[in-house]
Amino acid sequence: MKQILAGALLLAGSAAPAAFAGMETAAPAIAVQSFELKRGGTLDGLLSKAGLDAKERYDVAQGLSQELDANLLQPGLVMEVTAGEDDAPEAITFVLKNQARLTLDPEQPENIVRIEPETETLTEAGEITVGLSVYAALEEAGIPAHFAADLDRIFGTTVDFRRDIQGGETVQLIWTRDVNAAGETVGSAELSYAALGKAGETFEAVWPGEDAARLAVFHDDEAVRVYTPPVTGARISSGFGMRRHPILGTRRLHAGVDFAASTGTPVNASAAGTVTYAGRRGGYGIMVEITHGGSMKTRYAHLSAIASGIRTGSKVEADTQIGKVGSTGMSTGPHLHYEVHLDGKPVDPLSDERLADLDSDTGAEDKKTLEAKRAQFRKLQETTPALPVVIPQPEVPAALG
Repeated sequence: MKQILAGALLLAGSAAPAAFAGMETAAPAIAVQSFELKRGGTLDGLLSKAGLDAKERYDVAQGLSQELDANLLQPGLVMEVTAGEDDAPEAITFVLKNQARLTLDPEQPENIVRIEPETETLTEAGEITVGLSVYAALEEAGIPAHFAADLDRIFGTTVDFRRDIQGGETVQLIWTRDVNAAGETVGSAELSYAALGKAGETFEAVWPGEDAARLAVFHDDEAVRVYTPPVTGARISSGFGMRRHPILGTRRLHAGVDFAASTGTPVNASAAGTVTYAGRRGGYGIMVEITHGGSMKTRYAHLSAIASGIRTGSKVEADTQIGKVGSTGMSTGPHLHYEVHLDGKPVDPLSDERLADLDSDTGAEDKKTLEAKRAQFRKLQETTPALPVVIPQPEVPAALG
């Protein structure tokens, strides 16, 4: 990558040390142009403004696909172009909504420098009483309103949020969010505990351990669903259901769940079974399919590679690595597309009601996590009655109570 690329990461026009006594030499200013993605705009159009020809734009788009999720290509995305001596683009930087920066050399677009913003993680808690809707109640309380969709997804198998929520229900939440030096939220707030109380029943959800996508759901103290994702630490970027296809543009069923993760992140089998397919398959790209006895199958698509020893007929255990995250097939960026099929039909992986084994170590740990979260919330209520409140994120997670 050219020297100018490193310079683009520094403040333009910074003063150089004196070369001789009594003489000061200033580094030449680096010319930087900024372009913003407008509504209806495209990445190709943005790159055209930088003066790149068709081949260069294609190469840059391919390089970015390894790091930039298509969901981030939204209005407001800023592109900074650093010009060289001949005014040709020497470095291109994309400033994402979370203030992360992706910088590349147009001549070597596969080499991307990613700089994450410096942030502090805060833990917050809040409680609401539902009026007209969960969304409206959250918004009025100053709690991230997108949690309404999360609650629908989490408890939707047992509570119909359109019919069963009549008003008067209580919701208690604990979540974390990252803030920059200016106190602005970077990225999205993430839940770590949720409780819904209605008509004498209590539904609770916790995200045990460091794996942010793993979910345990309880109904009146009884575990009713435990979900372990095939990609550790990944976030769900697209759920199951009808949506507008990001490439085809048509409205169609998204038959699985997408987990956003970097290329090369390990992908594990979600349960024990037998591999019934391992290879390329159309829009799925590189894919592994596993049969788990009876009528259940899982699919893992858009992989960058299949793990050594994984082939048709291979026996795998739960958590066995079967491949790596990629962007092969009909994909807009690196992620795992994960499907669950029952009796030959796709079902929502997050509504698969697999009963928790309460006699297992995992079930016992989930219950401990639930009790710790309850205690944490009670402690916040006692010390600060006016919720929501903000508390520092502990450096080492510890059970409270």
